Amino acid sequence: MSKSKLRGGAKAHRNRVSKRNVKQHNDFNRVNKIKEEMKLEFEKMAEQQNNIVEVENTETNKEVS
Repeated sequence: MSKSKLRGGAKAHRNRVSKRNVKQHNDFNRVNKIKEEMKLEFEKMAEQQNNIVEVENTETNKEVS
């Protein structure tokens, strides 16, 4: 196979691979950051929901007593 069909040769291949690896690394970090933010949001929501349930339970207990 001639060099012209190798799309630039070994040097160009290394450049393409390094760009691909950087892009994959950045995407991976971005996804992990989003996962962490979502996890924190879900924890906040669960905590708020527990607080609401506790308030409702204390109000209903006062009315029944």
